[in-house]
Amino acid sequence: MSIRNTDGRYSPRNPTGPYYGVIGRNTPLRVRVGPAAQAASFLGLTPGENLSTPDHASLRIVGDLDCALDCGADWFLGASMDLGGRYNTSGDNRSWAALVSSDGRLTITWSPDGTFGARRALSASVAVSRPSHGRLAVRITLDVDNGAGGVTARFYQGQGLAGPWTQLGGDVVDAGASSILAGNRGLELVTCRGS
Repeated sequence: MSIRNTDGRYSPRNPTGPYYGVIGRNTPLRVRVGPAAQAASFLGLTPGENLSTPDHASLRIVGDLDCALDCGADWFLGASMDLGGRYNTSGDNRSWAALVSSDGRLTITWSPDGTFGARRALSASVAVSRPSHGRLAVRITLDVDNGAGGVTARFYQGQGLAGPWTQLGGDVVDAGASSILAGNRGLELVTCRGS
């Protein structure tokens, strides 16, 4: 994303700028444009295209995972879909992916060695409660070694990334500690469902 800053208002070292002392490196940013079709158009994407970033060492998480997504409530319209992740469906470069099923249950899938045969998946026991309008935040945590010889996933929903979070059902536990392939795939997020 590029921001036009010809007047220097977003420059953190500009003492005459309105944001001086307020913003700096790694300041979170939220852009809201409206319905999915408008957002896709704003980003220069066609409906169904995804937003991605190239691979980087900071994305190569092999241990516990905590991912959250803030989106329009209309994303959860009754069709299964990927929400995002670092998961290549071809080849042996599967790291992890967050998904929502057609019945509204969140799922985390991952592979310790990148292969399809070694992939694992855990799903929430309770579906997301979709508000009639507005925004919805979802969060998935994965503890790849819960100290009891297994993995534990937790699924949440909230009003925004700052929470508060409501857990969807209880902890989902599976036998056998695991890890996540570091891989070399970039992070990809779904931007819209379609037109």
